[in-house]
Amino acid sequence: MKHTHIGLSNTTRKFRVLDRWMRETATLLQGFRYYTPEYRPFQELEVPGVSLLLAAAASAGYYPISEYKISKFDRSDRRKTRPGRADLWFIANDKSYSFEFKRAWDISSKAQLEQCMSGAFVDICDIPSSESDYAFAAVIAPVFDGACLDIYNAFNAGGLNFHIGTTDHDVDVFFFFKERI
Repeated sequence: MKHTHIGLSNTTRKFRVLDRWMRETATLLQGFRYYTPEYRPFQELEVPGVSLLLAAAASAGYYPISEYKISKFDRSDRRKTRPGRADLWFIANDKSYSFEFKRAWDISSKAQLEQCMSGAFVDICDIPSSESDYAFAAVIAPVFDGACLDIYNAFNAGGLNFHIGTTDHDVDVFFFFKERI
């Protein structure tokens, strides 16, 4: 199973952390393909995919936690907070990373990918900046047929993009990351 980054070549610390994480994700996905060939965790709901991403972060040597309680900003009054949960957080190389994910629909268009990224970005902006050193909105975009490969390859969310897949496209998933600055 190969893993590639799409878009800008980047050698920053953030890129290296995400790249190592995606490599571990590819390795775990390969194991799922071997032991349970019919199961595709990223083609399920968002939670099974994030669970595999949590395991990949741990395999990469990071210290992850998912679906944890947090106080988020209230969308109607940003001076207030409300109870909520965050999708995924980990520490890597003494820096913390926070993620809010959305899963793209079965066959996504560019407009659907933009809508998913917009939703994830709203969610990551609800998390106080004191929560992590780096914060990312992210879209998990599984490939259900080859029709969307060109759309996914061309999509740029304004951040880092990764593709994990097999040459026969039996297992393909894209990850689009956009950093909250």
